[in-house]
Parts: sequence; C-alpha cells; structure tokens
Amino acid sequence: MLQGGTAELRMTDSEFRMFCELIKSRCGLHFDEDSRFIVEKRLARRVEECGLGSFASYHLLLRDHSAGDEEFSNVVDTLTTNETYFFREYGQLRALMDDGCIAADVVTKEIEKLGLDPDKPNPVDC
Repeated sequence: MLQGGTAELRMTDSEFRMFCELIKSRCGLHFDEDSRFIVEKRLARRVEECGLGSFASYHLLLRDHSAGDEEFSNVVDTLTTNETYFFREYGQLRALMDDGCIAADVVTKEIEKLGLDPDKPNPVDC
C-alpha cells in the first residue's frame, strides 16, 4: 500500500522499458529486468511524493524538461546508491597532506574527529 491508503502501484512492462530508455538517454544509467523491483519500488515513492497517481503521469513529468529537470535529479538520487569512503581512511588523508593539498593539522584534526587509526585498514565501517 502506498501512504494514504491508495493501492500499490505496479509498473507495466512498457512503463519499465520507457523509464529505462529515458534514464539511459538522459544520464547513461542502465537498468535491466533484474533491477525492475528496485526501479519500481523507488520510483513509486517518487510518484507518491509528486502527488501523481501513475507511472505514466510521472514519465510525462520527467519528459517535460521545463518541470522535469529538477525532478530527474531526484530520480538519479533515488535510483543510485551514493556511498563514499573518501576522507574516511587514513591513506587518503595522508596522501593529501603529503601532496601539500591540506595542512598536517587539518589531517590530524580529521583523523581524531573520525576516530581513525592509521595502523588499521578501512577503519570506519559505514
């Protein structure tokens, strides 16, 4: 069930293909049938958040560049897993310090703030 008691949205085969083609053409992300469940569930949330009742209406919104560009950014954020380990490992901080990109006191402060141990690999687990 979608929030508010409405029936759960189901994406048809043609809607899935339309979204996959649109997403690939706009940003190069490729989704195949193995990713269908994730695409459907994550886009269903966006459909609801936009106050739309169908995937077809949402697709039309995304195709309208005047209104859809900002929303397309939400699609990319919704469908991708954003994860970074940069600045969480001593090696990256040390390399920036050694190259003179950041001062040693900044590196030391970040190491202390993040609780990093330079003697252990991958010290912070997300």
